[in-house]
Amino acid sequence: MEAQHLSNTTTKQVIDATRAFRELVAVRRNLQRLGGSMYWKPSGHYVYLAQRSYHDSQKVVHLGLRSTETERIYEQFEAERAKLQQREKALSERIAIYERMNKAVRAGTASSQVIEAINLLEGLGISDDSRWLGTPALYAYWQSTGYEAPKALKEGDEIPYFLVFVMHKLEAQTILKLKRSKAVTYHAVTSNHSSVLIIKSSKESRHEEDKAKALRSAHDTLMAYLQQTARELLDALCEELIHTPAFEQVVISKTGKMGLMKTVEPQCLQAFNTLLGIDTIDNGVLSDLLSTNRFQPK
Repeated sequence: MEAQHLSNTTTKQVIDATRAFRELVAVRRNLQRLGGSMYWKPSGHYVYLAQRSYHDSQKVVHLGLRSTETERIYEQFEAERAKLQQREKALSERIAIYERMNKAVRAGTASSQVIEAINLLEGLGISDDSRWLGTPALYAYWQSTGYEAPKALKEGDEIPYFLVFVMHKLEAQTILKLKRSKAVTYHAVTSNHSSVLIIKSSKESRHEEDKAKALRSAHDTLMAYLQQTARELLDALCEELIHTPAFEQVVISKTGKMGLMKTVEPQCLQAFNTLLGIDTIDNGVLSDLLSTNRFQPK
């Protein structure tokens, strides 16, 4: 395949923007790991140091009675959180500029719906544990190559259903937050140790009516398979995904917005797509991708 390199201006923009976005994601994940706010909680004659969960303010953990040790823990927490929040603010302001520049130089090809879904999972703290399959993975692969994405991805209409495996059982609070989201609708299937999400964009597809019906039929068939048959196999499927080499890439949309996607190495994608009956915008795009220097065996 004759692949066209991105211009030097676009390449530099992609490198700078994605590096800064990765740092922003790392800072936000550190804030999540640090946990929610700490406070002193009176209880009878005693005062305890308590901390709210980052993702569920109703969950509170008691860290011990007020003492020299817990006061030190509180002070260290406040100092670390203030430092991370300051860094997050500075990076967010820089990212806003980078995203406008991304759009100006046409740095990305993904749909806004993919980015919205990625960032929704990131905000819920499950992005790092997720694996995207189907067409969205193609955006991640091409974004990393330094080549222009093929016409099928740049101009094709988005297949509106995204399949995401999560390497742990989703908590009820997480599912509730997904349900409240206005950006996407979803179906979730959970097993003992893992979950799978079929996410549907809230945006209407531009597919022709017959093709749209076929997509809905394929979605219903896949959901039935997952609910009736694959539930027992879901943990085994996710175990296989855990041991499959992962591929992580900042993906840029046509509007310049960014999201950090985690999928599988491109050589493995076709096997999972075939197993689950998932189609992509153009299966030939994956073959073209694997023929580029970026993914040829060394």
